[in-house]
Amino acid sequence: MQCANNNNIYAIRQPKRKSQKKEKKKTIHQKNAWNEILYNISLFIIIVSIQLLNNIVSSQDVNNNNNNIGMTSSAYEVILSNNRVFPLVGVGAGNIEHRSIPIIIHEALSKSKIRLVDTSRSSSNEALVARAILRYLKNRNFSDKDNNDEEDEIVIHVLTKVWYTHLGYERTNLSVRESLNDLSSIISSTSNNNNNNNKKWIVKVHVLLQYPYCNPDIKWMNCEEEEEKLSEHVKNIGGSNPLLDKENAWRGSWRALEEMYTAGILESIGVSNFNIDEMNTLLDIANVKPHIYQGSMSSIMYDKPLMELLSKHNVFVQAFNIFKDTLSYKEHANHAYGVLQRVGMTYEKNNNKLVYPPSSVIMSYLLQHGYGIVPGTTDTNHLKYNAPQYLISSFPKLSARHDMDVENAISILLQIASSSSLSNNNSDLNNDNNQITTTTNRQEFIQYDHPEIGQNISNNDNTNQFIPSNQGVITTFFNGLSSKSIKLFLISSADDDTNGYPIPVTIWMDPGKSKRVLANPNDVYVAYDGHGNAIKKFWISQDNGGEETFSIEL
Repeated sequence: MQCANNNNIYAIRQPKRKSQKKEKKKTIHQKNAWNEILYNISLFIIIVSIQLLNNIVSSQDVNNNNNNIGMTSSAYEVILSNNRVFPLVGVGAGNIEHRSIPIIIHEALSKSKIRLVDTSRSSSNEALVARAILRYLKNRNFSDKDNNDEEDEIVIHVLTKVWYTHLGYERTNLSVRESLNDLSSIISSTSNNNNNNNKKWIVKVHVLLQYPYCNPDIKWMNCEEEEEKLSEHVKNIGGSNPLLDKENAWRGSWRALEEMYTAGILESIGVSNFNIDEMNTLLDIANVKPHIYQGSMSSIMYDKPLMELLSKHNVFVQAFNIFKDTLSYKEHANHAYGVLQRVGMTYEKNNNKLVYPPSSVIMSYLLQHGYGIVPGTTDTNHLKYNAPQYLISSFPKLSARHDMDVENAISILLQIASSSSLSNNNSDLNNDNNQITTTTNRQEFIQYDHPEIGQNISNNDNTNQFIPSNQGVITTFFNGLSSKSIKLFLISSADDDTNGYPIPVTIWMDPGKSKRVLANPNDVYVAYDGHGNAIKKFWISQDNGGEETFSIEL
């Protein structure tokens, strides 16, 4: 009887276990649904917080007839085409090791007073960046109590970028939402951050499209592999594979950014690494034109049509990878690097014997020409040389001659960086025939591994020894053409055999503009227009130490 009862019990309980499994599945499904709802609610709260803050700022701007923007803007900021203020100097966090981010960001914000952090969704560090910023903001009164900062409100800008795997309307929307979620600790705290001293902070988010598409011809772009590694959630979000629809994917992405900007979620939007054709297309189709363009040093120095287009549409240009494209190759261009050292030592501050390193000379050159910069570093000691006060307020305005020297030195470093046969050309690259336009082509300069080592040499108060006044002919070329930009090339040098191969000595000169070149007696230059047509030839007739002026006219 007992056995029968046990069998009956077993028979009754068996279907009950099936029911429990169904209930468990149902519970898991409900949990996932609730998690999705909670995620969307938290994202909604973040978006509403941003919109409320932007509405407050916008209403203040309207009520003050834009006076508030003018008062907020300083020597360290630029006003974008949407009348929003944006820092000229930032810190690049995209390539910093994750373990170094907290200290680098904190030091940049607290000691260097940098107010812009540049990163990317592909760097997988936005949450770390947010935590580092929040740590600084919450501890600001303690870390800054010995500085005379009288701001009642501090504004931090975060610029992040959408990777090419997330191009297309749906994927870009998802990417930005995930970025906002990772930055939520500083965004959600923004509207409720009163501290004991009644000081407040605001965090503003800017988003760029990092590339118009993935290019399989670029070695490090593993297009198919990266697409394959994406989660099913991303692949199934909707829209087409961006690898199969390159022409339209980034257009859909731009529409997504436009909607978020118009909704007040983003402070500004822009692009990076777009060429002139892609920029023209974007400007034609955009309801909201890009506010920011991030470009390489080569684009800034050599792509004149692109820079002109961006200037025409009031798109702010920001340089990235400044040192990777220049100083990384300094050992192959001793003369060019020596120019940057000499210029920095020339502007030594008498009151504190501060020597400006080549990196600061390059950054100051870019800033003085109206470009923004986001240098990255893993060394906190370098941050003082990246500080906006140091680069903008402390660094004097470059003289015309030094501006010319720095421009030519950067051009030479860029040419070396882009050379595909660097190892075969090392001996030639340090010869004078490739440095004709710099003041170093007649003198070797001592190399310093650290900027402050130069103080021991400079203390003799004879900084002019680094600028030989009796060598070369300071030659001014004036573009007198009414509608053509020109570029100068050296085709024959008295000291060096150029074999008739033209060596570029200036970037493009607009009509009515002039450039100065340190030439040699009997050098021969030719001015070319944008179509490669030779306009005029010039022969240097003055001796060393002299000056000569030419006007380029038809």
